[in-house]
Amino acid sequence: MPATNNRLILTPDDPEFSQWLGTPPPTWQSEIESRAGECVLIAEAESGLLRPASWSETDDYLYGGEYEERLVSLGLEVEDAYDYDV
Repeated sequence: MPATNNRLILTPDDPEFSQWLGTPPPTWQSEIESRAGECVLIAEAESGLLRPASWSETDDYLYGGEYEERLVSLGLEVEDAYDYDV
């Protein structure tokens, strides 16, 4: 099978197998460095896996509802910021 075809699985008999096996995945440190320090790690709502985000993506995460989804998935109570007694 030519290397230009899209494959879902890379098997050991594939010529590119050893090349991919020897390529380490990117680290969170390299991701932060590539973003010039503008990076926050946020937890995805469904999986809980951390992913890098910029400041604007973090605002979307916090105020767009994904953060609340994450709290619900953890079994935590979501408090309304405007519903409190003074």
